[in-house]
Amino acid sequence: PSNNHNTMADDWQLVRLKKGKSTFEVMTNPGSVLAYRKGTLAWEKVMVSDVVFKNASRGDRVPDADLANSFEGMEPVVILQAIVKKGELHLSAAERREFVEKKRVEIVNYIHKNYLNPTTKTPHPIQRINNAIDEVKFHVDADKPTDRQVQDLLKKFQGVLPLTKSEVSGTLTIPNAHIGAVGGVIARYCKTESSQYTAAECVMEISLAPGDYDPLLKELNRITKGDYDFKVAGQIDGDGKASEDAAAASGKRGGGRKTKKKGGRR
Repeated sequence: PSNNHNTMADDWQLVRLKKGKSTFEVMTNPGSVLAYRKGTLAWEKVMVSDVVFKNASRGDRVPDADLANSFEGMEPVVILQAIVKKGELHLSAAERREFVEKKRVEIVNYIHKNYLNPTTKTPHPIQRINNAIDEVKFHVDADKPTDRQVQDLLKKFQGVLPLTKSEVSGTLTIPNAHIGAVGGVIARYCKTESSQYTAAECVMEISLAPGDYDPLLKELNRITKGDYDFKVAGQIDGDGKASEDAAAASGKRGGGRKTKKKGGRR
């Protein structure tokens, strides 16, 4: 979408379609084009005028002969609809903000799902990623592909937000009483490398995408009421103690149960 507001007026919004060397412009009701494209607004509420212009701001119309040559065999209303559906919409300030915010959410979610904090071996919280974007003053481009902007952002994050592209892996221990209930959740989010059953519990070595880490713990907590243990591989700080994020993973802060000695489970 274009950010040019010279083709915006309070009572109409421009859509421009280029075909070869020809330009076709139509005037639409503000905010109507995106709704029409989404299928939430009837065509009858889209157009300000059924005139096709070469240059709407100057009032230069496209001759009927030129329309016929460029849109061969199409009825007038079909021509208008083609321009509205395929043309470049010149956005209002509010629409530009909406597109930029949507793209920012896509970027943050992409990082959260595919990258880890190399210290804790878990994803950075969403808010921490958002704060880092603000800190490095990164300009989000609504039109640029998400993955390309992530690569640009990773360079700016150096020294601000440590990231590594990897998987979360670790040991998940589930009491046998919950295995039937959580089996589908584990299959949905995790790759199980190995599993070992005892009389009391099942111990699994699992791996999963960083972005599936939080949903997995949320589902395990919901189903087991916290009666599980997940230890992320390598999640120990320099003092030999679990880090704050590691504590969350192993249940020491509202997650699964704490690790107990054999026979200590109630």
